[in-house]
Amino acid sequence: MDVVRKKLDATSTQIYITAKVLHTFRTVANLQEGNIIHIQYSVTSYEPGWVGPSEVPVLTKDKNYIAYLRKEKDHFVPDALGRSFEGEYTLIDLEPIEELPLEDDTF
Repeated sequence: MDVVRKKLDATSTQIYITAKVLHTFRTVANLQEGNIIHIQYSVTSYEPGWVGPSEVPVLTKDKNYIAYLRKEKDHFVPDALGRSFEGEYTLIDLEPIEELPLEDDTF
């Protein structure tokens, strides 16, 4: 993933992301694993005490995110405001843990 920031003015920054789709859970845009997509959005720095919807986070390069996006012409935009990119995730294999015998008075 490549992240580029372009300062628009004193409080706004335009974000441009080029990312590779690793997996899709549900897609209307017919995205497939391996597709390269472009994401664009802006972020605004607000004064302390500002109240309103959460800001879309600026992503960190070389990390994986679950993304909620909407297709617009030739790029995608965040579709769930501050929840558009759910924290970094790592896919892991889980193995069953042996059940331990519990004494009757354990709980």
